[in-house]
Amino acid sequence: MRVEITPSKINGTITAPSSKSLTHRAIICASLANGKSVITNANICDDTIATIYAMRALGARIDIIGSKLVVKGMDLEKKEGDVRLVVDSSASTLRFVLPLATHLYDQAIIKVNRDLMKRPFKVYEDLYSQKGFELRKVKSPKINRMFASGDVDQKVYTIDASESSQYVSGLLFLAPLLSHTTKIELVGDIVSKSYIDLTLAVLAKYGIKVKMEDNILTIKGNQKYKAKNYAVEGDWSLAANYLALGAVCGKVTVNGLNVESAQCDAEFLNVLKRMCANVTVEGKRVTALKSDLMATDIDLTDNVDLAMPFSFVNAFALGGSRISNAHRLEAKESDRKKEIVETLKKFNLVASFDKDNIYIAPGEAKIEQKEVLKSKDHRILMLMMLLTAASQTKVIIDDASGLNKSYPRFLDDMKKLGVKYKVLA
Repeated sequence: MRVEITPSKINGTITAPSSKSLTHRAIICASLANGKSVITNANICDDTIATIYAMRALGARIDIIGSKLVVKGMDLEKKEGDVRLVVDSSASTLRFVLPLATHLYDQAIIKVNRDLMKRPFKVYEDLYSQKGFELRKVKSPKINRMFASGDVDQKVYTIDASESSQYVSGLLFLAPLLSHTTKIELVGDIVSKSYIDLTLAVLAKYGIKVKMEDNILTIKGNQKYKAKNYAVEGDWSLAANYLALGAVCGKVTVNGLNVESAQCDAEFLNVLKRMCANVTVEGKRVTALKSDLMATDIDLTDNVDLAMPFSFVNAFALGGSRISNAHRLEAKESDRKKEIVETLKKFNLVASFDKDNIYIAPGEAKIEQKEVLKSKDHRILMLMMLLTAASQTKVIIDDASGLNKSYPRFLDDMKKLGVKYKVLA
């Protein structure tokens, strides 16, 4: 979908998109429960649809009614034969569901896209190989698949949590179903720990008890997931883009945000306050006004998805800023460390990177009229559109379909705030 973006005065109110992270987790927990659960305000996007399809393949019944999901839990008995899953580009789905799939079936055959095939998967590769099981990737010009077999049922897991917290969440979904108490010991520098906390919160909602002491998670076996209704709260990582736009360009109000949320990206509110942004909070309503901003730094250990809106606001702030632990951006849907810097430079802004940092200096966004920008990465596309609004120049996005991965209505929300778009092809 080729679109022409035309910015104007930024002023408006939107409702926060619902949390993709919480939607994934609620779908899985509801699918493992005995009975019917209703998930409201779900984020229906390419990634969460991949999780819906995966849980359907494992045996759950899931009906999509607008932003509501009606879920009837699956039979948790072991089945003979293969299960075939289609996850395409959703790394979250793959990491969350794989241990469940090989626990319930003899073999999982998983269709993935080319980009996901390149992304890290070492924790599970090591886990399966240590148990003498198979986990292999098969590439071909037409289709890329992963084959996994063997139940990774063990009493103690030692997990290197420096790559992704999603492996830990995948084992947490499985562990309550096992016949024994399970311990998950986290070693290395734990990244995105707050996402583990999100998993624990959703598990608790569905009746699963987990004890955490220091870096050891203890899960009793033979627990039962309980069917529950669940309302998904607003997504801070996506809402951060709109609040960043308001702080730089005008006035933006975002409704439906829980300022006491366990989501790690709620930290963006504190980032804006550190930058002296004019931000007000009234219940679940957050407003950001165009402000004289002071640059600040951020560490991506827990907030990797904030790199894009953070880069945007600091490009227009007084003083220089640094994003540390930026190596975490390299193995996402794109090499985001490189793409952030290249995108800022396309708008005549000053940025650079080294092995573990991104450096940003203040500037004034400028770009040639109807410049054509390209990226397959949904969060880089969002950054491009924020910069287009700040430049007040027409820009063409060669293919905006990548936005469907996390939030298909992003363009429509930007239009409500004063950024017009026209589909060219």
